[in-house]
Amino acid sequence: MRISLATDIPAAEVEQFAKRVKQQLLTQDWNALAEELSYPITVDGVTYNSREEFLAADFETELNPYFFVELVRRCSVTGAESCLVKQAVFGS
Repeated sequence: MRISLATDIPAAEVEQFAKRVKQQLLTQDWNALAEELSYPITVDGVTYNSREEFLAADFETELNPYFFVELVRRCSVTGAESCLVKQAVFGS
């Protein structure tokens, strides 16, 4: 995958970001994740305009339960960094 097509940020930096985000998602560290995000952000069809709105969401019950299963499965096969970068940049 060529990250340079989507951003001018160095690939190693993007991959480190993806690694942090994956860990925050898997541990459900919403506070840390909220600090990584730019707003507005849309998650599962809902737009959050601020950190406060994002943190007010109940992701533990509102997110599709298969999201975490797929995150672990797909990223363990393709590599955490490349998997998250592809999902974040290309939405697949």
